[in-house]
Amino acid sequence: MTFEHPASPGQEDVSQAPEPRRGQPWHRRFGLGAAGFEATRRAFFLGVLSLILLIPLGMIEDLVRERESRKSEVETEITAQWGGPQTVVGPILAVPYRYVTEAGSDATQRTATSTLFFLPKSLDIAATAKAERRAKSIYQVLVYGGTAKLTGSFAGLAKPRADIPPEMIDWSGAKLLVGISDLSSLRSITMALGQQPPVGADGVQQESLLSSSLAVAMPLSAADIQKPVEFAVSLDFRGSSALDFAPLGDDTKIALDADWPHPDFSGRS
Repeated sequence: MTFEHPASPGQEDVSQAPEPRRGQPWHRRFGLGAAGFEATRRAFFLGVLSLILLIPLGMIEDLVRERESRKSEVETEITAQWGGPQTVVGPILAVPYRYVTEAGSDATQRTATSTLFFLPKSLDIAATAKAERRAKSIYQVLVYGGTAKLTGSFAGLAKPRADIPPEMIDWSGAKLLVGISDLSSLRSITMALGQQPPVGADGVQQESLLSSSLAVAMPLSAADIQKPVEFAVSLDFRGSSALDFAPLGDDTKIALDADWPHPDFSGRS
């Protein structure tokens, strides 16, 4: 048996009393609890973080550009003192000749002077290059010291051109030319032609017939030009970045011995 006591007049049944109404959370009042807010908040924070990271990235880029600019300046300074890219051209045989111009009003013939250029029939180039490093501060520049020996011959000198009479060619004024792009880095040179003794740097002069060229007087006789005329040129030079040879001969052979750490070759065989 159970006994239930009636509630007293001042007493209420708590179990059946309605629950008090709770107010809406504050963040929902501003739409912060709406669907998609979490993804928006994450995207916002990622954007802010990306902007913050751009500051050190910009500082790093500025440092890289400054270092690149400084390295370029150091390379320019060192190569200006040591030597730049070298291009060896030649040898070329230059011979003056006379030709007749139009007759004047007095019916007399006038002559002018020009130059014939002979390229080698055969050209053999044996060159060496030894790499070195020159440093300034934290920067290093790769340079080289090189030597080259050019041998071969000129042929067909007796009949150079059908429109030039042989008597108009002055073989006594013949010159042997060799071009090198950076003359300031040339340490020594020796040039020889035919049976004539070699001529060293003391007898070599700059020549305006070709850009950046050196010349030595090598007079020839009528007997010399009847057969191939051999030549020999020795060069000792310095340079950087590149070493090029112009294949001027009808038959050109080039042999290069170098310890360059990352060689690259250009040209046609």
